[in-house]
Amino acid sequence: MDGSLTIVELAARCRHYRDRSASLFEVSGKWSATAGSAAERIVLARLCTHASDHVTWWSQRLPEGDWQSPEPGPLEDLTEDLTEGPTPQGLVRLCLVVDELAAELSRWAAEHDADVDAPTARVLELVLTDLRRDSADLHAIT
Repeated sequence: MDGSLTIVELAARCRHYRDRSASLFEVSGKWSATAGSAAERIVLARLCTHASDHVTWWSQRLPEGDWQSPEPGPLEDLTEDLTEGPTPQGLVRLCLVVDELAAELSRWAAEHDADVDAPTARVLELVLTDLRRDSADLHAIT
């Protein structure tokens, strides 16, 4: 595989990661207001800020056109189980969600041809940098 996606596949993938980022934004924003310690609130607020940036970046990668409306298919929302709130168990689950998302994006980045689509490669690099920092911060507080 040369790492190239069709424009429809790229739109579906970018939409999927935009939606996951939006879910992380909502969860981390809500939790940052109610977390127990100052350290937890800071880590969650930073994750919220990063997720907001990621929503913007993925949205900018969505090509325009009528064909972008089909849904990407049955892709699991990683944040659907984050109902505990910022409890110790909830923070561990959030840490696993961030780690799984980073692993998924790392696999895409490894197969992605930056010569064919440099803007997406740059978004992947920026998002992965943020997620790795967020993961380290979450691991430090759990």
